[in-house]
Amino acid sequence: MWSSEVLDMCAIIRIRQRFPRELRLFNRKMMLENSFFFLSRENKELYFYRNLERKLSDLDRVNLEKDSEFEGTRMKIVSDMFLQIKVEDELFSLLNKLNETKWSRVNPCILSHSQDAYIQLEFIDDSRESVSKILLEFVDTHVQEVEIIYFGRQSPKMPYIIKLFLEFGGNINDLFLIKTEWHMTLQNIQNENSGVFQNEGKFIPNYFTNGSHDKLIFKLDNVESTVRSNMVDVSIPSGVFEIDVKTNFFSDFNNEIVSKYYGTLFYEAEIKESILTNFYIVDKNISSLFMAGLKKHWDLPKRSTHKNIMTSAMELGEIYKQSDLKELEKI
Repeated sequence: MWSSEVLDMCAIIRIRQRFPRELRLFNRKMMLENSFFFLSRENKELYFYRNLERKLSDLDRVNLEKDSEFEGTRMKIVSDMFLQIKVEDELFSLLNKLNETKWSRVNPCILSHSQDAYIQLEFIDDSRESVSKILLEFVDTHVQEVEIIYFGRQSPKMPYIIKLFLEFGGNINDLFLIKTEWHMTLQNIQNENSGVFQNEGKFIPNYFTNGSHDKLIFKLDNVESTVRSNMVDVSIPSGVFEIDVKTNFFSDFNNEIVSKYYGTLFYEAEIKESILTNFYIVDKNISSLFMAGLKKHWDLPKRSTHKNIMTSAMELGEIYKQSDLKELEKI
């Protein structure tokens, strides 16, 4: 259910002093420590988002405008509910390079701790050389601002960034798993997402975007298989391939769900025996907001005939017992 099942290597980089510690609102302070921001690509720009969990009042806005830390920065409030921080300078170039490197991506969940950003880069062994060069070039020119926390293989049981979240004092039960199934017809399999669902395996989006088509990273269940799709007919020894699909499956998903939610979202999907299983790991306290968006997504005219089913919803702690968490900390 994690992206580490598709891209089994990762690097964690720490960017110092990237996020505010708190937002000073009218009669409260909203702490932003040890929480996840969400990375979104919009019209070729990159933004970090944080759901503020309730709409800001006019007095909240006035207070923010008086705050010298907020005023004149890259930050702004969007739709009265989301903190938006534009990604500029060399970090924009770094994240773009990593997302454009074959069999590599930036995990969209960015961890904030002590005002620092912890970013998880995910890749496979075949792209390790390219990722290494990009990272070392960046560190070389930003020695005081950047630190590589980890570089190596990650456990398929849990992403390294979640381990960090727990080490920093995060609660596993602040995260919530929603699992759904799409029971596909033969026509769905052949036509949806450029025919990529003719292959059995697991996949993740390269990035979340409001663009007109999607880029997927797919790992075949059987590495001996030939990739079957309307778009590609290639494979590599690891069974991982990328595909640009000229559909708007994920851009619809972005518009109906992500842009109305902008909270924590770890996502992976699996296609097997004509069933597409989706794993969404979201913030527990705003999981209803995510589910409301999911209903709208399913109700779109182009999907109203699809057979979509919610199969489970639970706190993430239901999946991991305390003994499991102690074992994972050793990995």
